[in-house]
Amino acid sequence: MSKHFSLYRLVLLAAACGTLCTCSSKEVIDRKGLTSTQHYDVAKGLLDKEDYLRAINEFKIVLRRYPDSQVGDQTLFGLAQAYYFNKDYTDAVYELRRFMRDYPKSPLMEDAQYYLSLCFLKQSRIAVLDQEETKLAIDELKNYLNEYPQGKYRDDVKKAIGTCREKLAEKNFKNARLYFRLKDYQAAVIYCQSVIDKFPDTSWKQPAIELLGLCDIKLKEMP
Repeated sequence: MSKHFSLYRLVLLAAACGTLCTCSSKEVIDRKGLTSTQHYDVAKGLLDKEDYLRAINEFKIVLRRYPDSQVGDQTLFGLAQAYYFNKDYTDAVYELRRFMRDYPKSPLMEDAQYYLSLCFLKQSRIAVLDQEETKLAIDELKNYLNEYPQGKYRDDVKKAIGTCREKLAEKNFKNARLYFRLKDYQAAVIYCQSVIDKFPDTSWKQPAIELLGLCDIKLKEMP
């Protein structure tokens, strides 16, 4: 009986230690007496530690408790970043648009526009699938260049636009090739011409020209 009791006590002790360890790894945040700036620093610290879910929670609390805070723009942008890094791009887009609406004079506007474009870029699908997000990414990337032609993200933005254009050109070329295989040469011609006219700076121009030549041959062979 005593052995069983001792074993029971050991199990309870182990469980208690596990609970304590869990609590210590998730330090309890004492928000009492914190100013808006101090509370923002806590949330930003969680973001920097890549503890995104807790950062989201703390940023939301700051926004709710201090709606007119001097760090309101930083807090809302931090919330958007936390969503972005947590790969929740839909909520990140929502918060970034809210930030751009509410704080148009914020020094973080350039960063917000950049992250907005990245949200759509991250959602861009492979070439054979729908490319709506790719097109939206190009729009937002171009908006960045229009607003900040000498911006700090300029080189990355230009590179991203090039990558998106390559994907759109690939999409059109693969559509052309599909129609060619289906012997719908007129449709294939339309897609080939689209690549040549709209994406002449991509690696898909030459394959489109070659396929267009094959389409012309097939069309001439038709009765």
